[in-house]
Amino acid sequence: MKTWKVQHANTKTLAGLFEVDTKIFRKWIKPFKKEIGIRLGIYFTARQVGIIFEKIGLPPNVEIVFPGEKKAS
Repeated sequence: MKTWKVQHANTKTLAGLFEVDTKIFRKWIKPFKKEIGIRLGIYFTARQVGIIFEKIGLPPNVEIVFPGEKKAS
C-alpha cells in the first residue's frame, strides 16, 4: 500500500490516486466546486485536497496521511 501525505496537488495527481482518468475525476468533484473553491493556478491547496477527500471519500489502496498526523506503523 502506498502512502501519500496530503499536500497541494493537481487534478492529474489526484486522479492517479483514485486510479481514474482526469475527466472522470473532474466529474466527481464538479458538484462540490463551490465548497472546494478556486484553485491556485493548476494546484488545489492541501486544505482543498482535504475537502475533496471529505466529499468523495479516500482513494483505495493508498494510506493518506493528513498534516499533523503521524503515519501508522
